[in-house]
Amino acid sequence: MNKHLLITLITLFSFQSLFAQLPNGTIAPNFELTDLNSVTHKLYEDYTDLGYTVFIDFSAVWCGPCWSYHTSHALKDVYENHGPLGHPGVNASTTNDVMVFFIEGDQNSETCLGGTGCGTQGDWITGTPYPIICTDANSGFGNPASIASTWAISGWPTVYQVCPDRTLQSIGQAQSLYSLVNACLPPPSFNDDARSFMNSSASSGCSSIEPVITIQNYGLNNLTEVTIDVSVNGNPLPSMLFDEYWDNNTNQYEPLNLTSLDMKDVVLNPITDLVNGDVITIDVSMPNATVDSDPLNNQLISFVVDLGFNNAYWDGDLSITVSGATNTNAWYLKKVSNN
Repeated sequence: MNKHLLITLITLFSFQSLFAQLPNGTIAPNFELTDLNSVTHKLYEDYTDLGYTVFIDFSAVWCGPCWSYHTSHALKDVYENHGPLGHPGVNASTTNDVMVFFIEGDQNSETCLGGTGCGTQGDWITGTPYPIICTDANSGFGNPASIASTWAISGWPTVYQVCPDRTLQSIGQAQSLYSLVNACLPPPSFNDDARSFMNSSASSGCSSIEPVITIQNYGLNNLTEVTIDVSVNGNPLPSMLFDEYWDNNTNQYEPLNLTSLDMKDVVLNPITDLVNGDVITIDVSMPNATVDSDPLNNQLISFVVDLGFNNAYWDGDLSITVSGATNTNAWYLKKVSNN
């Protein structure tokens, strides 16, 4: 059976604004960040793509609940017992399948992290074995201050679990963190397997939508094509073969060739003549022109159309007049439709 991802779009102009944080099950943004020891970390390349489940604590030094969670040592314990073999502070008997980060996302300085200034709750550095990321622009580490907005952080602390397939979950201030690792999908094991996710970049007009989805290769073979089927209220539209993409660097279409776990955004054909309440369903199938090796992890994307208005119209002519010292400008808008 398929796992269903049901998304109601209140406004397609600002899809992500629907959520206080990144929705569970969506793709975690990649990052390249430098810790206080000047070690650079890449989320995908160094960790998730190598099979690690990553826990990320976004906190602010002045935040009381952040300090309480930090000093509960839930993250420290899971890092020491399950972190990457050979990393500082990790036990030799580690299961070697977890990584942990602390990101001070409110742009406070390393001095504040050390326990001085900024209304800090204490010394966040001493006794913390896992990497600490400072986002202060003057710190010299070069970490982007925008990391908190990229990850849609709306409150402190926000703790995410990122699975090896790059999907994320918000986990609150969970204590038994290693028990959450088994909730992640196993690594790719079939030759031809594709997954799909709703993207936040959908655009709309008065009665049309141009959806954007993300395709992920979850197979061992390189992914060179998929079939995309769209229906409106159960009525199928023509199928779309996705086997090439527009490359802004070369200014031309390039053949699709995704290695395992790699992703590509797909702008679908515009869906027109829509009204509020229509249900759009998007299904991705036939990776590499073969039957999906593992249909159990497929996601059927379905959402209810809300164009942001309720068949608004005006009854009669509308005029707008702006008068200046020497002239008058006027515009006249006339009703031509009730839609």
